[in-house]
Amino acid sequence: TVTATVTNPGTVTDLAVAGVTDTALTLAFTEVSDGTGQPASYDVRYAVGTLSWSAAPSVGRGSCTTPVAGSVIGAKRSCTVLGLTAATGYQVQLVAFRGTLNVNAVFGALSNLASGTTAASTAPVATVTLSPASASLAVGATQPLTATLKDAAGNVLTGRSVTWATSNAAVATVSGSGLVSGLVVGPATITATSEGRSGTAAITVTALPPPGAWPNEPTGMTVVTDMPWNVTTGLGWTAWPHAMGDASIVADASASFSPVNVLQQRYPIGFVGGDSPSNVNYDLPPGMRELYVGMWWKPSNPWQPHSSGVNKIAFFKYADGTNQELAVMRGTGPYYLEIERESTETLWLGFENVPVTLGVWHRLEFYFNPTGGIIKFWFDGTLVGNYSGRSFPNQDWGFISIDPTWGGVGESKSETDYYWYDHTHISWR
Repeated sequence: TVTATVTNPGTVTDLAVAGVTDTALTLAFTEVSDGTGQPASYDVRYAVGTLSWSAAPSVGRGSCTTPVAGSVIGAKRSCTVLGLTAATGYQVQLVAFRGTLNVNAVFGALSNLASGTTAASTAPVATVTLSPASASLAVGATQPLTATLKDAAGNVLTGRSVTWATSNAAVATVSGSGLVSGLVVGPATITATSEGRSGTAAITVTALPPPGAWPNEPTGMTVVTDMPWNVTTGLGWTAWPHAMGDASIVADASASFSPVNVLQQRYPIGFVGGDSPSNVNYDLPPGMRELYVGMWWKPSNPWQPHSSGVNKIAFFKYADGTNQELAVMRGTGPYYLEIERESTETLWLGFENVPVTLGVWHRLEFYFNPTGGIIKFWFDGTLVGNYSGRSFPNQDWGFISIDPTWGGVGESKSETDYYWYDHTHISWR
């Protein structure tokens, strides 16, 4: 009697992407034994970008659909993975096994990883969509637009030629990359066209901010950024969404400084204290010690306060990322603009002399100068905090973060609330 030696299935070591189309990869590999002298079966998995075996799905379309039955040990095998996205990088991997998956399968070791990028789609352009679809910018300012091209099935197309045009070159011009420049006050329509299909964006060019727009900014300061909030990420600002809520650009014709677009931070029902909908950051250049920040801000009406009385508006972070000063709408009603120090000392600053009106735009201004230990802040032009001789960390400022944390920890929102921001102005000396 001869007893066959039973081992684990073999390992594929030569998996490769042998060909691509806009929706498929063709794989090639040498078949191995299942450990009993018979051809192995295969579980083939794929992922966009970097593949992690435990998280990657098994192939469900094409001749590489798991399980792939073996044919001849040592034979060169090819199969296809279908239903992929055009112009996208994928990784693939497989494992040989015998038996039945999810029942009694015995596996070999994972194969090598293989990578491939699907070809660009050859489907014609069906739609052109511009983002943002509308924007407001001041005379002399710029606004980038992005054109998204899709085919009739809704797949995003890349590598196509796009031409840009303006309806009123005297008001606003547009570059070949979609950068709009405001020239004089007025409206203009920007059009992007590809393969006979077009999309438009409505542009409104507004007057420059009036003199004294930031009335308490010291003279001689150098402007670092003047963000009108036509985009959440741009002009040096970067948005980082959190697990709950969101930040977006919305229209608000009542915006005091640069309508109509404003930054919206949304706290949905169920939002849990101790977090913010999103933080939107601006990294400050090195060497900044004397700092001025101005912004227009509006809390929704109604507003559900946290029992801690802490409803944060913005963070002013030092270079180490740990020391910070916080702008806060403090209280559970009435509310006041205050600063919470979390740097060389931990305390609250503020006169509590001008209450916040919910649902109304307010101009907030903040000034920090380590020389003299000065901290000043204004609410709608009224000085609501004026301090000198305060100690400062011996380091530069690091970044400004519009990270409006609600609370405190615990508790949850029983209503949907909002913060809105219209323009943020930062300068230094």
